Amino acid sequence: LAEEDPSAPQKPLTDLLVSNGYYQSQISHKLERDPATQEANVVFTIRAGTGARVSHIEFQDSAGFPPERLMKILTWHPGVQLTATRAEHGLFRLHQFYVVRGYLQANINITQRIYDPHTNLEKIIVRTEAGLLIQGRVLGASIRSSRLQELLPMYRDGVIDEQALARSEKLLEDYFQQRGYFNATAKASRESRGEPKPHIEIAFRIKVGMRGEFAGYGVKGNVAIPTAELLAV
Repeated sequence: LAEEDPSAPQKPLTDLLVSNGYYQSQISHKLERDPATQEANVVFTIRAGTGARVSHIEFQDSAGFPPERLMKILTWHPGVQLTATRAEHGLFRLHQFYVVRGYLQANINITQRIYDPHTNLEKIIVRTEAGLLIQGRVLGASIRSSRLQELLPMYRDGVIDEQALARSEKLLEDYFQQRGYFNATAKASRESRGEPKPHIEIAFRIKVGMRGEFAGYGVKGNVAIPTAELLAV
C-alpha cells in the first residue's frame, strides 16, 4: 500500500457511483495499520448523495425511427434515475428492436451524460448506428421467424461472412433432421439489393426430402448390463 496518490483508490468507486447517477458523492478512505503483522485495512467512507434524475433523452438515430417509439423501448423517461443496470437493460431492448427489424449490425450506446449540478439533472444522448439492413428468409421449408432468430448466429452476432453462413446452413440442417427429415440440406446465398432501400438479402434454400419414421433402436457394446434391461429403460 502506498499513499503517493490519495485519490487513486477512490476513482473506481467514483466512476461506479457516477454510472449510477450519483454525481455529488463524497468518498474518503483511511488506513488502519497493524505494525505487528505489517498489514493494513483500507476503510472507505461513502456518502452517495442524491441521485440525479433524467431531464431529457436525445436520440441520434441513423435509421430514422421516431424518438417517441425509441423511448417506449428503452422504458426510460424524464424523472427516472438512470442506474447502470437500467441503462444496460434499456440498451439491450433497443438493440433487439433493431435486430428484429433487420438491422443485425446495429451499434447502440450512450455517448454523453450531460450533468447540471445546479438542478441535479442530466441529459442523456443515445447514438444508434443501425448499419445496413439485412433480410433473412427461408425457402422450401417452414420455420417461425422467432425460431429462426434464436437459431442463427447472424441474429446474435451480426456477422454474415462465409464462415457464419456455413454455420447457419449446418444449424438449419440439424434443425430439420431432428424433426425427421434425415436428408435435409440447406444452402445459403447472399445478394445485395437496392430497392426499396439498400439492403442485403440472405436466402436459405432448404430441401427437406421425405420425412423418416422411427423404426426402433438397439444397443451395441454393452458388457456389464444385459441388453434386455437396457431396452426396458
